[in-house]
Amino acid sequence: MKFFIPGIIAILISILLVIGSIIKLNILSKMDYNNSSLVELQKMINLFKQRAMLYRKIEYYSFPIFIITFFPIGLKAIRNIDYTSFNNQRLLVGLIMAIIIYYPFAIWFYKSGYDRKIKSATDFLSDLNKFVEE
Repeated sequence: MKFFIPGIIAILISILLVIGSIIKLNILSKMDYNNSSLVELQKMINLFKQRAMLYRKIEYYSFPIFIITFFPIGLKAIRNIDYTSFNNQRLLVGLIMAIIIYYPFAIWFYKSGYDRKIKSATDFLSDLNKFVEE
């Protein structure tokens, strides 16, 4: 039971994150750069931006819960160590360190992965709009 409840919570969070990724990929795959109008393309990019920001918040807030629930299972699976035999202070320090390391990495990843690509696509579309208006 001590592994069942954390396992169920970790699975639910994983399913939530996978669904969010599938939704974002679905929006990106529906974008037709060649045959759609600029207005439709801008709507799709804005929709993607909104969804990406929503799921980014969900990922930021759910990661600490995921780590806390997955840690006992991962520790048992990888090292065959039962977390109840651990010194609780060491466990807490390890979890806090994982969370402290995660947030700067996640911010960097999102800025380099999503934000630059979305900004370049938006800039390209604004240049196209200017060209069409002229």
